[in-house]
Amino acid sequence: MRLFGQCLVCQMLVRFQEVERLFKDESERRHVMKLVLNEMYRAVIQEGVENPAVLGTRLFRLIKKVSGNSDPYREYKKRADLVALQAYTSLRGNLDALTLDELVRLSAYANAMDLGVGDYRPPKPFEVVEMAQRVPAVGVEEAVEALKSSKNIVFILDNAGEVVFDRLLADKLRLMGKSVYAIVKSGAFQNDETVAELEYSHLQESFDSVIGSGTDAASLFLEEASREALELIS
Repeated sequence: MRLFGQCLVCQMLVRFQEVERLFKDESERRHVMKLVLNEMYRAVIQEGVENPAVLGTRLFRLIKKVSGNSDPYREYKKRADLVALQAYTSLRGNLDALTLDELVRLSAYANAMDLGVGDYRPPKPFEVVEMAQRVPAVGVEEAVEALKSSKNIVFILDNAGEVVFDRLLADKLRLMGKSVYAIVKSGAFQNDETVAELEYSHLQESFDSVIGSGTDAASLFLEEASREALELIS
């Protein structure tokens, strides 16, 4: 994963949106954004960080620390899972008629439900379904063939709401005799699903097991991952 110039602007905009929501006083906002700028300078200029996931993790951890809020997206994630669950319930009743190709596309387009992109409005669940039905997706055929040829499949899950659509693909794969596992974050990173949201998404009903990553990092950093997560992907 490479750090492009636009990544710096995007990450700064997302962090400001969080600061604007978490701090009402303008002097506090200015102070926190200076801290964010300093951390970005330290990471990118002084330490040479080139991975946007590493940079995003460091900046979001800073936001959580200075705000005293361990999960700034908590309420959004709950709403996203509950609304997506309505779409899941409707589609689940027709699972036999849905092809693996269609479910891979649905899972792929649900990835657009990401609040970690500056100046961007994520699609609502019904919009995700509509997109998956009418817009071609790249690489679907290769993904389908890889899934068909695999016996054990691990989902490293991402955004709240999106993960509920991933349940449909997991349901289908298990009906095909596959063993399907999920890894979610153990701590909060933006609007990504964590173990705390399982009571809303009910992932455990669609996967053979759901485990925590052992970290709040943006991605599954091996040096921070839990023993269970490492064993699952090894």
